[in-house]
Amino acid sequence: MNLSKDAFGAGDHIEVEVLVIGSGAGGSPTAALLAEAGFDVLIVEEGEWYDQGSIKPFSLDQMQKQYRSGGVTVALGRPSIAYTEGRCAGGGTEVNSGLYKRPPHSMLTKWRDGYMI
Repeated sequence: MNLSKDAFGAGDHIEVEVLVIGSGAGGSPTAALLAEAGFDVLIVEEGEWYDQGSIKPFSLDQMQKQYRSGGVTVALGRPSIAYTEGRCAGGGTEVNSGLYKRPPHSMLTKWRDGYMI
């Protein structure tokens, strides 16, 4: 069941045994394992739920809806580093899933043979 913040009024509350904050690669499997073990679990996520295919991938609309700060988050330091954070159901896993591809087999073979990895 998906509940939006608009479904609750002032003073409303939900009682659960386990509250999982974040629905990404850590939160979702943790919540699933706990639920399978019989715990009453609730996952909360900062962003909204979007049905698959409802947002055009790699679009400005996606950046505004599914990324924190429109896709530009900065870690201050020396040097400063820009990175992306998900702000939707699935968290960082949702927004990073299309950014990385498996290396070609020839490259994996070269790494294995040349660097023993």
